[in-house]
Amino acid sequence: MKKRGISLLLLIIFMLGTVAANGCGRGGNSAVTTAAGGVPQTEAETESQFSDYASKYLTFDDPVVPDDKFDGLEFVILSPGSKPPSDEETGDVVEDAVTLTRRYVEERLDIDIVYTMVPSIVDIEPSLSKAVMAGDSAYDLAINHSIHALPDIIKARLVHDWNRVPNVNFDQPYWNQSMNSTLSIKGVLPIASGNYFVTSPMCILFNKKIHNDYNIEDLYALVEDGKWTLDKFCSIAKSVSADLNGDGEYGVEDLYGMTGMADYQFMGFLAGCNQFVVEKDEEDFPTVALDNEKTYNIFSKLYDLIYGTTAAKVWKYGSDQATWVSFTDNHSLFEVQGGFGEAIRYRSMETDFGVIPYPKYDDNQADYMSIELGSFLMVPVNAGNLELCGTVSELLCAESRRRVLPEYVDKLLVSKTARDNESEGMIYLILDSVVYDFGVNLGYYDDLSYILGFTLREDTSDFTSYVNSRIKKSNAHYKTVYEYYLAYGDMY
Repeated sequence: MKKRGISLLLLIIFMLGTVAANGCGRGGNSAVTTAAGGVPQTEAETESQFSDYASKYLTFDDPVVPDDKFDGLEFVILSPGSKPPSDEETGDVVEDAVTLTRRYVEERLDIDIVYTMVPSIVDIEPSLSKAVMAGDSAYDLAINHSIHALPDIIKARLVHDWNRVPNVNFDQPYWNQSMNSTLSIKGVLPIASGNYFVTSPMCILFNKKIHNDYNIEDLYALVEDGKWTLDKFCSIAKSVSADLNGDGEYGVEDLYGMTGMADYQFMGFLAGCNQFVVEKDEEDFPTVALDNEKTYNIFSKLYDLIYGTTAAKVWKYGSDQATWVSFTDNHSLFEVQGGFGEAIRYRSMETDFGVIPYPKYDDNQADYMSIELGSFLMVPVNAGNLELCGTVSELLCAESRRRVLPEYVDKLLVSKTARDNESEGMIYLILDSVVYDFGVNLGYYDDLSYILGFTLREDTSDFTSYVNSRIKKSNAHYKTVYEYYLAYGDMY
């Protein structure tokens, strides 16, 4: 940390699955809360700002923050990106909410939050490593993508165990509620995710014109009634198919029930069905959990939809976009998405569309589950003041949930994109169901951590052989990562 000496900087929003500052909610146990501009408000006044969906999601206890002031210290965050934006308010409600969130935290603690920017996510690990090797406490917080270099960072112990960082409360809803069990080993948690990021969980978009033309049942009601299952999804998708140009072949100009890129997006089906790449035993030992009947059934249902009918078309990452089916031109009922932030690309689309979660496995599954491939917060091992690191992280997550998130949902997803109130409810449902997968986040971009996308795009019908030929190598990797975690015992 350094003394104040440069201008205040904005927090950064990287909308489409990259780094962003996340939105926050109203203090649940406090009779008086504070508006984004610093004006005190009663609970009733705060509730009236947002819809019923938002008010329910944004109710939480105010964080307990020490009274200490830090005399204008700089709090430095290592972040990927080209350059920090202007520190002036722009008139964009989301960006301004981010600015006001940062200012609130700065004023409450008497600090300056500034960024050290590096070109991309591939530069985070070497930057951390360089600082640690030099004994330099250059960074107080670091941001890394959820699938890049995490095993390497943990192996080198470049970051602290979050469960040793003071002044954070992972029971609060502005921290992800699945991470501490899913991503920890023996109580060690090197990475964390909270509402500091505008998360972009995976979702499914549906075209309302096609939905109405085919007299399809109310999809929102299916979700709300707990009846949105994998079988229901496949059945509805199979009901939509047409050779629109009459050439006797199905190509980009025809109509489908489901389309999308067969890559990480299809892991939304696996997580949505409460099936993970890796599960941990009673000793927290991680093992590939794909060699079972449930996973095979998930694969088989999707394989039949894609290759057994004319109702679906998928394509590979990096393929010629001329081979992609256009959702915006009304050629698909459903499009699978890697994150609902991607829907922003469709805000100029003339036809209305909605947002729904990936389906559950069956009626017996209690909750919808939405996997997210965004970013994680890390505390560099050389950070100078752990108490301050925890306090700033806690406040950024809480105040972002309070201030930024409702503006993001309302202005970018509801008003400009999804264009209906029901989709707002779906968005908050998806946000409230975000999960992580040890096998995805702490694997690498390989055959099993992205198994559904890789098998379905290659027309790989022998799913069992595909898993069995790769499981030994994958388990060896996760065993090694497990040992990286255990080595944290030597740090404290």
